[in-house]
Amino acid sequence: MDSLTTSRAGLNVDSRVDEEQFGEHENIPISSLSGRFEGYLNSLPVVGFNSGKYDINVIKPYLIRHLLHEDVDIIDEVRDEDGEEEAEHDGEGRAYFQGGPFVVKRNNQYLCIGTDRLKFLDIINYLAPGFSYQKSFFPFEYITSLEKLKETKLPPHEAFYSTLKKRNITEKEYKHCEDLWRENNMKTMKDFLIYYNKKDVGPFLCALEKQIAIYQTLGVDLLKDGLSVPGITLKYMFKTIEFKAIFSLFSEEEKELHSLLRDNITGGASLIFHRYHEKDKTFIRNNTSKPCRTICGYDANALYLSAIMRDMPTGLRRTSLKLSGDIGTDRWRANG
Repeated sequence: MDSLTTSRAGLNVDSRVDEEQFGEHENIPISSLSGRFEGYLNSLPVVGFNSGKYDINVIKPYLIRHLLHEDVDIIDEVRDEDGEEEAEHDGEGRAYFQGGPFVVKRNNQYLCIGTDRLKFLDIINYLAPGFSYQKSFFPFEYITSLEKLKETKLPPHEAFYSTLKKRNITEKEYKHCEDLWRENNMKTMKDFLIYYNKKDVGPFLCALEKQIAIYQTLGVDLLKDGLSVPGITLKYMFKTIEFKAIFSLFSEEEKELHSLLRDNITGGASLIFHRYHEKDKTFIRNNTSKPCRTICGYDANALYLSAIMRDMPTGLRRTSLKLSGDIGTDRWRANG
């Protein structure tokens, strides 16, 4: 073939596609593909560590005003409805293919802020759940002015206490800070702050380079092919899936079933759980005006057992739609 093509699974990087091997495809003008490729190359990832919840929220009034000189499209991710992949698809389409600025949010967390040239990302979205965010040690609450950065010795152990975490660092950890001060020939607290910031960034860059290299062996660009693990996984799946693979989807005649199932999906308990609460002694979200009055315990494990004990549909499917009168709703219910 003389023209570049893309498969229906997504953009194909190769300049030629074997029509017989890949089967059905769409021809796309070279000018359009060139624009996509140029946008891909010009997008520079700016990666932060847990920045979606903290750093970006602090600087967003200034960042968006100075970087995005036009209206910004806000793409809010709704977990129980659209899911992350759809938000990512919209966001990346705007970033690479249309060139417009955009923001992708998940509740109060920023997944991405993108312009024609920059793409602000949070590496936390590429890590496994439960990954430790532990950093080094620094007396944040002790430094209340720039003058304290001029102090010529490490502050006492009690200066490292955190009212946020409601605990101090251990004696062993404080001894580690003293060793760092001596071994690095520090003169002021400014030196200690510089060391803290560098140690926060250096190992992070090393780990990021290795993680990017691993994904490169899979043919995936970690920071440009997705905004988080689900997006990267989807990209890799379509790159490795066998052509002519069968996906069982709803037909055009039964498209109402898709809406039926999605509309009837309900989430679980969306409470804020704590390891310890005591009636009339602890407080809700540490608010002293809201003491804990009642404690309830729920065991949801039995729900799984109840579900797997039920009969599952087998054989040829027969669908009938009728209006359900339960709880006064207008939802349709399928009976097979």
